[in-house]
Amino acid sequence: MYTNAKVMYLRLFVGVLFIVAASVILTGCSSETYNGDSNNSTTATNDACYISSCYFGNLRIPHVVKASDGVTDSTYYTTYVPDNKYLTIDQKLLFVQNRDSVVKNTDLSKVPMYIMFTGSHIEWRKSDTFEEDEWTTFNSGDSLDLRAPLLMRVSAVNGDKRIYTLKVNIHLQDGNELVWNIMPTHTGLSGTNPMRMATTPNGVIALVNDCGNIVAYTHRATNTGQWTIQSCPSLPDKTDVMTLVNSSDALYVNTTDGNIYKSTDGIQWSQVGTLEGARLLGTSEYLLYALKNGTVFSARLDQPSWNTTDWLENELDDLQDLLPCENLAFVHYAQNVAQHRAVLMGYTPDDDNHLPMDAIVWSKAWSHFDNEGKEQLIHNENDEEWMMYSRTWDDLWQMPMLKNLQLVYYNDKLMAIGGENPYNPDKSLEGIYESEDNGLTWRITGNINLPANLGTGNRICWIVDNDNFLWLAVDGKIYRGRLNKLGFDRQ
Repeated sequence: MYTNAKVMYLRLFVGVLFIVAASVILTGCSSETYNGDSNNSTTATNDACYISSCYFGNLRIPHVVKASDGVTDSTYYTTYVPDNKYLTIDQKLLFVQNRDSVVKNTDLSKVPMYIMFTGSHIEWRKSDTFEEDEWTTFNSGDSLDLRAPLLMRVSAVNGDKRIYTLKVNIHLQDGNELVWNIMPTHTGLSGTNPMRMATTPNGVIALVNDCGNIVAYTHRATNTGQWTIQSCPSLPDKTDVMTLVNSSDALYVNTTDGNIYKSTDGIQWSQVGTLEGARLLGTSEYLLYALKNGTVFSARLDQPSWNTTDWLENELDDLQDLLPCENLAFVHYAQNVAQHRAVLMGYTPDDDNHLPMDAIVWSKAWSHFDNEGKEQLIHNENDEEWMMYSRTWDDLWQMPMLKNLQLVYYNDKLMAIGGENPYNPDKSLEGIYESEDNGLTWRITGNINLPANLGTGNRICWIVDNDNFLWLAVDGKIYRGRLNKLGFDRQ
């Protein structure tokens, strides 16, 4: 029979066990670790102390200059602010990091940090230190050595504390570097027959006219191997494969007698309209463009078929006689959230059939506010006038007249390449011409080089696929490359 004393001791023993168990459970739930570091824990039970905002100051990149004597190298620094300077704060895991990695070679030994917090003060120390190691007071704007993660401890007046792990992610590749990889090819893609490439929702397609037999070579984005080859029996032998263009979900091509065909896979085609004497140029978000009799026409993409009356003649400025008619290249792109633009390039021989020294560039831009609705956006686009970029004698940065002219919009710039320059035959495929002002001026870019030993460029195809890869086909050789930064995954 239990005595009162025994009952009292039993209750006391059970109470002690409960307290110990509860403390273990609470410690296990509140402790947040980084790589097994038990120092990263919190004693705060309310919002008395926490980090509310954290962002970078100016970051710097070191550059080593090689001295002529090979001994006294010197280092200088350039600074930059990341596109997204704010770090992400996980209040549950007590983890602070940048979702978008900083540029390769950024100096992480001295990173200016600005931290906003609630509490009395904030301190830091290395994440691999011991419990008895001291903390260092942090003041917003201090530079920290973030080559390894740090612990940031925020303290409240009442003694509560929260300890965060601060980590900076850095790219291991140069974002502005592009490496070309040679891709599998096929005898049918040798460049001896007319050929044009376009993007599809699943990859890319090359349409080839092999002596009147239209053949589609498709390459899936997820496949690094061979091309799939299929004939296109529904396309007539008069198909002008050089007019192949694509919208976001379909392909279009026209015949030499003006019939227009549409396909969703590049294999099965159906005739969807006729515009006699026309040549397809390209598409915008809602319209299909064509060139006919020295002017530009457009038709809505959402129509199942078109006849002549469905095509709207576009307004041109008073230099209509200089509208390009040969060696045509067309691209549509969004300049920003509120402005879209289409650019048309090519050349028009003079009365004596002489070629101009430089390409002729036309453009039109229209407002594109999302809240306007589809019908208004189509009206805005159709209502704008095409204008030619006038040239002056002192404009030295023009796009030279290159045969097989190819135009893309990539990395927020217009980029063009071409084959032979009749006035400078040795300058064929000398580089990639780049325009940052929508085609007004052009310079050979120093950021992206063409693959070596490309040849003369008798047949050239150049496109950008849906994964930001550039595809380049020149005289039977096929290459693919992408700027590293356009392939970086956001964390």
